[in-house]
Amino acid sequence: MPTLTDYGRSLAAVTETLRRLIASPDAVATARPPDAARLGVVGASVNLFLYRDSLVSYRNGSDPASARHLAADLRYLVSCHAADDADADSASLIPYGDAQAAIAASPVLTVQVAGTGMPVQVMMSLIPPDELASLWLASAAPMRLSFGVRANFSLETRVRPDTVRDVVAQAQTHARAGQLVVFSGTDAAAQAEAAEAVARELGQPIVRIGLDRIVSDFIGETEQNLKRLFDSAENSGAVLLLDEADELFGRRTGVRDAHDRYADVETAHLLDVLATAPGIVIVAVADPRDSELLRRATATVHFPDE
Repeated sequence: MPTLTDYGRSLAAVTETLRRLIASPDAVATARPPDAARLGVVGASVNLFLYRDSLVSYRNGSDPASARHLAADLRYLVSCHAADDADADSASLIPYGDAQAAIAASPVLTVQVAGTGMPVQVMMSLIPPDELASLWLASAAPMRLSFGVRANFSLETRVRPDTVRDVVAQAQTHARAGQLVVFSGTDAAAQAEAAEAVARELGQPIVRIGLDRIVSDFIGETEQNLKRLFDSAENSGAVLLLDEADELFGRRTGVRDAHDRYADVETAHLLDVLATAPGIVIVAVADPRDSELLRRATATVHFPDE
């Protein structure tokens, strides 16, 4: 998927692809501002004008914390122009209809951006009266035949995975209580070494704890265990490593049985309590599947098998 740094190229590539799509043997296809649509053009023409674009950030529930996506929404005006004033729209109706048919027949386009085929959803859309009036005023000639086109695609904001260095940098520049970091992967030794490296870079000790030391069947007891741990960490400024937390935050079945020691634990509530920690909390889990954990994490560092 193209990234945010490819947004300009994406705009240009989508616009050019749409321009070619609406071209026909009966009309020249241009991509210009409305007041320049007819400059140097002989014969009937169809013009494509990008008059508005916007980006909205989102993240899928299973994505790591560093993965953000942007939904791009492009709004175009397609205007069809007669070859001359005597046309009275009769001849320009042909490219007008051809352009609409081309858009309707191509709901999804594949546009090449940065060497990747980017899917783009395309549809005809209504232009609000106030926007259409502004576009008419911007045109040097009346746009007797026109319609709106909407194009949507996604970009990824993350250009590289999170690293241990990113965790340290975040802690140094955005120090706050309850900063949650996820270390994923099956290399537990590498995760432990990385957690120690984070603590060393921050000049702090590390406290390594297991789920069985803090999580209880009783919510109040779990909170008391964590409070004692937080008080100790606050006094020493320690980095907390919640080690091998797969039973709670990893892949779990939807069936609760006697073999699931943490079946009754509400992970959202536990994360609320962890958010009150005095410093960084690192959760080590081989295969993080808890969407709330991934949503709250400020960074997710993966440690693959060697």
